Amino acid sequence: MKRILIIEDEIETSNLLQEILRNEGYEVVTYADKNSIKGVIINRPDLVLLDNKLKDGFGHELCTEIKSNELTKYIPVILTSGYDDLEALAKQCGADAYIAKPFDLPLLIHTVKQYTKD
Repeated sequence: MKRILIIEDEIETSNLLQEILRNEGYEVVTYADKNSIKGVIINRPDLVLLDNKLKDGFGHELCTEIKSNELTKYIPVILTSGYDDLEALAKQCGADAYIAKPFDLPLLIHTVKQYTKD
């Protein structure tokens, strides 16, 4: 079973994403804050779904850290946000993909599947 790490500080959004992704057959681990790279290393996810605006910092900073670490750089990161220039921000931090909020759920599921297939 593929494991997805969700980093999202809004409980309702996190719960919705968990339910949708579990229904699609994924194991889901969630965090509500910007964890260090250690959280990603410990969980060894197949994909990180990362909100950009968190209570204790910015997801794009963690994305840069994930992509520059030898142990985690191979893990796909999907950056999510309501930020206007999300595409440029995603490119800047090395995210593999981005999805704007509010979510287009079929697009979200398609994108997750695209980055978690063998």
